[in-house]
Amino acid sequence: MIVATAGHVDHGKTSLIKHITGVDTDRLEEEKRRGLSISLGYAYLPHVTGLPVGFIDVPGHHRFINTMIAGVGGIDLALLVVAADDGVMPQTREHLDVIRILGVKRIIPIISKIDRVGEERLRAVESSVGELLHDLRWQQEDPFRVNSQNGLGVDSLRAHLLNCAAQCDTRDATGVFRLSMDRVFRVKGAGLVVTGTVTSGSISTGDEVLVQPGAASLRVRGLRVHDKNAMSATAGQRCALNLSGKGEVARGGWLLGPGAAPLSMCLDVRLQLLGTLRFSLKHLTPVKLYLGSQRVAGRLARYTRETSSLALNAGDDVIAHLLLDEPVPAFTGQRYLLRDASEETLLGGGIILDPQGFYRGKPGAHRLAYLEAMAEPTPDAALRRLLEHDQVIDLARFQRAWNMSQETAALPGINAGRAFDADGKSWLTSRAKWSATEQALVSFVSGWHRERPHEKGIRPGLLQRTMAPAHGIPLVLGVLSACLKNGTLGLVGGCIMQPGFIPHIEEEADNQWRRVKECLSTSGAAIPLLSDIADRTGMKLQDVRKATQIAVKLGRAFQVSKRRCALPPQLLEFAKDIIQLDRADAEITVAVAKQQWGTGRNLTIEILEYFDDIRFTQRRDNTRVVLDRSLPARLYNA
Repeated sequence: MIVATAGHVDHGKTSLIKHITGVDTDRLEEEKRRGLSISLGYAYLPHVTGLPVGFIDVPGHHRFINTMIAGVGGIDLALLVVAADDGVMPQTREHLDVIRILGVKRIIPIISKIDRVGEERLRAVESSVGELLHDLRWQQEDPFRVNSQNGLGVDSLRAHLLNCAAQCDTRDATGVFRLSMDRVFRVKGAGLVVTGTVTSGSISTGDEVLVQPGAASLRVRGLRVHDKNAMSATAGQRCALNLSGKGEVARGGWLLGPGAAPLSMCLDVRLQLLGTLRFSLKHLTPVKLYLGSQRVAGRLARYTRETSSLALNAGDDVIAHLLLDEPVPAFTGQRYLLRDASEETLLGGGIILDPQGFYRGKPGAHRLAYLEAMAEPTPDAALRRLLEHDQVIDLARFQRAWNMSQETAALPGINAGRAFDADGKSWLTSRAKWSATEQALVSFVSGWHRERPHEKGIRPGLLQRTMAPAHGIPLVLGVLSACLKNGTLGLVGGCIMQPGFIPHIEEEADNQWRRVKECLSTSGAAIPLLSDIADRTGMKLQDVRKATQIAVKLGRAFQVSKRRCALPPQLLEFAKDIIQLDRADAEITVAVAKQQWGTGRNLTIEILEYFDDIRFTQRRDNTRVVLDRSLPARLYNA
């Protein structure tokens, strides 16, 4: 169990910890000389379980509120120390706001310096503290009275804390290792040492860790947990790590295990402003973000569909953006604090919803539903709610957001949805969403056949682009792949079609194509222009073009150029001559091909360029080389 002090300056927090543990947490000479804590102090109380109770003593002076914030992240319990002679003071309230926003669920009120006042005053102070905690919706705890001079009342408090430690829930040690560094120093003969409370996961000697910011890779040479040598440390434990390797390491940074989500400069968050805030916050107002012991400047943007007012007021509970000046390693469910840019006023805080957020102005209902689902207390609950809203979930991104390691990424809620692979990733959606997309896809292909009966089907790329706005590319790809696999749809000649569909054209169009085909068939190697076909058949040029377009889509003809098309047997004969020249090692030039085919120069060039386009040949300077001798036979069905 990790316990932190809270309360106004000079209310006896350090003295209380010394009486409980026997350790003076004021390490600095200046602290001892002034009687004022200016840095975090640490002490440990042995416990029968073998795991001592860890204490973090925070400074009470308002000038050191940043240090206080760095120390109370990840604690299990807070000791609210209020001096009997002073009573509740401004820093008492600010410290309470900090630990409430950071999610500390249990507070034990301590009335110190009881030797300085009478019983009536003691009761009045206890009453005011009780009312304050009640107003902030904390469960009421009986206050402990202690004498800061002689330690009167400390024995019963110590026994109560040891009992609390025995009942304290064990932290979930799964997930990627994270530790926010609240102290960084060097020890002669050992080297670099960092300390902090393990936020998640576990770490062992010999493991590699990544320092962020900076991305330096360091190795854990040694560990101390709760001031004792250890081989490993897990979530909820105070530890000191002796690290080896090169790279910049500073207080406020993070140590991360492998598999942590990438850094981000945009966080989507749930934000609750303090009800005591005396001013409004404009859209994109500058703020300071406190994440663990890290501080980062940024801007606060309201995340809303309402355009009438973007200002935020005291007590508002909203979804918002944090646009940061520096990248941070964050995860869903992580708690944070916001102060104003000058770091004079605590604004509020909340939890991170999407550590890889994005800011693109007014969000849609779909995005808001996603963020509201990510506010659930557990990843499995969030997953189930996302499925209820028919979201398409990138599972790897979801697991990284929740800081889940690959070894512990099991989510029972997956079984409630339809999992599929698409675009090289694993996805999940609701069974209802999958079924609706499948019906829409099949219906669209069916409609395509009705509107274009002469076409074999629709190209996959066009189908995906058409369906993507309503269903998203990953889901369309997944459903299409499943439909092709189970035979609901077919892929023939590069087109998606319904099984058994046979393209057909209207009788008039079919008659027009027969006239065009006859003209082409009787022309031999002298393939006529489309305009010449119109003159010879007496057809309108637009009818000739329409008939040839349909024939090309059905594979009955091939478009040689914008002004000519040819029948497969004609093109096959041209190709055979080219292959014959290639086998004879003859130069394949325009002049040689023209002589071989007995065609005009323009037609010769058009056919050669067409062969280049289909990758049968390739032009090199003024000659051609054959790339694939078998292509014409395959393409023209010979």
